[in-house]
Amino acid sequence: MRMHPIDRRAEVVRPGSFAPIAIGIAAVVLLHRAVLWVLFGDLLDAAARANPGWRTWQYLPLSAYRDHFWASLRYLQQTPPLPHVLLGILLSTTEWPVGTARALYGLQAAISAGTVLVLARLLHCLGCGRLVAAGVALLFGLSTDLYTLEIASFGQLVYESAAMLLVAAACLCLARLPAGATGRRRLIAAGLLVAGAALTRASFSYLFVIVAVFLAVARGPRSMAVFLVPVVLLQGGWSLKTFAVYGHAPVATSSWGGINATVGYGFDPAARPRFIASVEANAAAHPDWFVRLLREHGYVHWHNLPAGYAPDPEVARREREIQAELGGTNRPENSITIRMIADQYTRALAGFARREPGLVLDKVRRAYMLFWHPMADYAAMFVGPIFVEPVGRLRLLSVLPSRRQEARAMTGTFPDKKPVPVRLPTVPLHLLDSLCILVMHVLLPVILLVDAVRLWRRCAPLLNRDLLLVLAVAAYGAVLFNLVEIGENMRFRLSVTPEVIAFSVGLLCRLGRVAIDAPWRLRTGGHASRDGPDHPPAHGRPAPHPEPAP
Repeated sequence: MRMHPIDRRAEVVRPGSFAPIAIGIAAVVLLHRAVLWVLFGDLLDAAARANPGWRTWQYLPLSAYRDHFWASLRYLQQTPPLPHVLLGILLSTTEWPVGTARALYGLQAAISAGTVLVLARLLHCLGCGRLVAAGVALLFGLSTDLYTLEIASFGQLVYESAAMLLVAAACLCLARLPAGATGRRRLIAAGLLVAGAALTRASFSYLFVIVAVFLAVARGPRSMAVFLVPVVLLQGGWSLKTFAVYGHAPVATSSWGGINATVGYGFDPAARPRFIASVEANAAAHPDWFVRLLREHGYVHWHNLPAGYAPDPEVARREREIQAELGGTNRPENSITIRMIADQYTRALAGFARREPGLVLDKVRRAYMLFWHPMADYAAMFVGPIFVEPVGRLRLLSVLPSRRQEARAMTGTFPDKKPVPVRLPTVPLHLLDSLCILVMHVLLPVILLVDAVRLWRRCAPLLNRDLLLVLAVAAYGAVLFNLVEIGENMRFRLSVTPEVIAFSVGLLCRLGRVAIDAPWRLRTGGHASRDGPDHPPAHGRPAPHPEPAP
């Protein structure tokens, strides 16, 4: 039997042979973090000790976890539950702030190592060679961007990195579904991971819809139903809890949706009066209390809600009952009033988009530009115990900075950081970021046009099923994050960065394989190889070609 040149290199590859390599690079990442702790552990401890009051505001007051843990979870609606469960456990077993920060640093390192392992496996499943898959994943694991986000806010951004791992693992499960079989175990695992992501990061509350539609089209309704079972049990169970407590059952795992979607206009002095004018012009679509609130107090959000305000006496009575049960620890951001205001903002946004489409599109454009900024820039915005100087203004085709970004360590109390220079032994991610930007914005449109022609001519597309899945997940994040919020978008990219990298590198490897395969197809009279455009390789491994008929 004559073998394709690619297949000769693949003959020695056995199922599971890449797993030790993936585990090895994950171990390298853990070793790297251990070295960084030896170098900077004292600085990290000192920064935590100097900022005992810093708590990422998505969390509840510390006293709520210590004295009213279960009751606080029962009344929780502001953000998903899993990060609160984690912080509650850590506060009961560690000393705040230094001990808790150390535990979070260790957990963040483990999450990053796990993500690197998953990314390497995912790249291999998409057809990348072992050296490419391992090298790209290791580059991400050792990057400045990943490390500075791990330790930002003393590790409290664990909900961002945990969602990153859960979503990447879900993509890996779906990419490894066996052809011609249900793959029930992997579908159930994917459902658990997607639901876990929604219960960790509210932005993924609707990711199950993308995956369900993909499965229905690619594998049929039975696969979709199997996937949805754990989603309904977990994410649906949290919605039922909210219904039992508050009388409404949202799909989203956060009550802040409308505020997140409009706060960019509320914080903008030029856009704020135009947004309020839009609400007043469409007053019939809102209750009187909401229109009056904005007319009297301007744009109201989490932090400037008038003390004691409630839309009506019944809501005020319910708020007092909850505060009494929680010992006064229920913060305004978790209140019924803020949820009702957010719901009205969601309704107001549609009217504002119709009235001011140019303003909305400009906000989305600015958010999208921030999305592609180096993720390490976020650590310099707030409390980054170790951070790098931001790159400044970004253009999509000029991400590479003219000089290496200087690292700083925070020695003061925020906002007076008192930074001192340090030498950070990490790898810049700018080159890989540039590659992803070029693939997403230059190569992908060309491939989509080519595939449209190929489908019209009834040929198999270049974008196979697994690449389309990863692209759909990455696009879900890129659209939702930038359509809704503005300000910290480079941080939001972290949770879909493995998918962005996997698609970009996977597509290039796919095109490389097709280019190498083309001469073989000509020599064999047009016989397509199993790993050509018509048939993607199983788990990224090419298969031997049959001997063409004489």
